[in-house]
Amino acid sequence: MNRKNILKIMSGDNDGLPIECRNPDNEVAVDISSFAEIEFTVQDKKGRMLINKKLTDVGAGVGIKFVTDGSDGQATIYITKQDTHNLKGIYDYDLQFTDASGIITTPVKSFIIVKKDITT
Repeated sequence: MNRKNILKIMSGDNDGLPIECRNPDNEVAVDISSFAEIEFTVQDKKGRMLINKKLTDVGAGVGIKFVTDGSDGQATIYITKQDTHNLKGIYDYDLQFTDASGIITTPVKSFIIVKKDITT
C-alpha cells in the first residue's frame, strides 16, 4: 500500500482533503474534468458507509470540487464536522471515477485515520 495515500484528519473538524491525479509512469497530471462522477467513500471494517462525497454534490464547501477546472488533475474533498464528529480510528476509503459511458475505475484505495479531537 502506498503510504502517501493514507489520510489523517481530526474528528469534528471541517477539512479540505486535496487530491492530485498523476500518471504513475511519467508523473504527468491526469485530466479529471471529463469524468461524469468522482466519488470518495469511507467505510468501517464491517463495510458500513460512513462518509460519501461526490463531484455532483451541490453547494460551496461540500462534496468534491476542482481546484481550477480539473485539467490539472487537482480537486478537493470537503469533509464537514458532521461527517467525522462520532469517528475515531482507522477506516478504509476509496476514490472512484466514472466516465460518461458509465465505466468505473478505482485509482486509490487506502486508509483514513481519524483522531479524536480534544476540544468539543
